[in-house]
Amino acid sequence: MFERFTEKAIKAIVLAQQECRRYSHNSVGSEHMLLGLISEGSGTAALVLKSKVNVRELRDKVETLVGRGMSPPQIEIPFTPRVKASLQRATEISDELNHPEVDTGHILFALLPSDNIDENAGSVAARALEDLGIDCAELRLQVLEMVKNPREEPTRTLNADELVFSPLENGSVFCPHCKESIRPGASVCRHCRRNPADTYKRCSSCAEWIIEVATTCRFCTNKQ
Repeated sequence: MFERFTEKAIKAIVLAQQECRRYSHNSVGSEHMLLGLISEGSGTAALVLKSKVNVRELRDKVETLVGRGMSPPQIEIPFTPRVKASLQRATEISDELNHPEVDTGHILFALLPSDNIDENAGSVAARALEDLGIDCAELRLQVLEMVKNPREEPTRTLNADELVFSPLENGSVFCPHCKESIRPGASVCRHCRRNPADTYKRCSSCAEWIIEVATTCRFCTNKQ
């Protein structure tokens, strides 16, 4: 499913998984996906969402609605059926618009309800936005407008250091996979247990994270 997703879309999904861990929940729901999209920072979804709400407000509202769980941290976290359907719908929307890639805007559009009888109307993501005074149907139209008329951004090649770590002011670094702070030079992230130097991809069959160079998925054993 994820082979056509942009780097920003994949980053948003990874951040959604981290938000799920933050709340000690056992599956990635619409609320985590919404937080992942806004936390990504520079994609279409983040730009639209940040024009209406900030990350802290949204996190506080999500915690008010669903609270914190008791699940221990997991390396692999599944998506809820609603999120799986939204990601699939994002791919279909990209196809309908003749876009070669699936970006954050497509995901947010698929996640938002179009009206009160839409299947996503009762999602935690929709409830959180509505409780913050945001009209989901109106936001959806705004997203669609930006998706149809994307803003061109200058491209640049990342150097090797940027591909592995993003430095923090206190001298520590971000794990490129779960975005948590780790010790420079660490061979394994203490949060997600991945090697920060490795790059990962989604298995084309089961969508679990596997090492980029893997030819066989260690979860479903299908060849890549």
